[in-house]
Amino acid sequence: MGMTKYRGPVSIGLRDVCYAMITKDDETGTVYETKESTVAVKGVAGAIDATITPSSENTPLYADDGTFAEITSLGDVSIALELASLPDDVQVDWFGHQRDEDGVLVKGADDTARHFALGFKSQNHDKTFKYVWVYKALASLPENAHHTKEGSSVTMQTQKVTISCSPRLSDGKWMASVNSGAEGASADVISKWFEKPYEKATV
Repeated sequence: MGMTKYRGPVSIGLRDVCYAMITKDDETGTVYETKESTVAVKGVAGAIDATITPSSENTPLYADDGTFAEITSLGDVSIALELASLPDDVQVDWFGHQRDEDGVLVKGADDTARHFALGFKSQNHDKTFKYVWVYKALASLPENAHHTKEGSSVTMQTQKVTISCSPRLSDGKWMASVNSGAEGASADVISKWFEKPYEKATV
């Protein structure tokens, strides 16, 4: 009998970047910011790139002149997120900046970044989609690049944000994803994916 070969879809796109602010995360549970009694999921237009880079740490036990046992644990997880722009509303949420009564975004030394869940979807080569929620993210302040126009040549400046991710204190989970074309993928779950960070329904 020949071996079973698993074939997965190839990602070719990125869209529908969104987030939900975390108001509490401890051993008793994770709570997200709400609006009218539902989780407030906010979208960010202009998705260009999202690269998730997890790392793992291997801890070996040496015995009998060799590796007797080895365990692997989750290390740091980072996301390199590139957007066409980073709107003021997002900066207020992510970095704790303030917008004053004149509509001016004011950044202060005491501004405190806040945790949020980050979601998006990626089109696959076979016209299916991969849906993703990263459960607990914290963004670092981005660079702000500006470049003069050079005659008819214009250089568009994008915003690149480095995001660190960690498991939720409530359950240790850090990410959930599903491919719409995968066997057993729930159409109901996918249709509601962006209503709130994914949680398995309990009976």
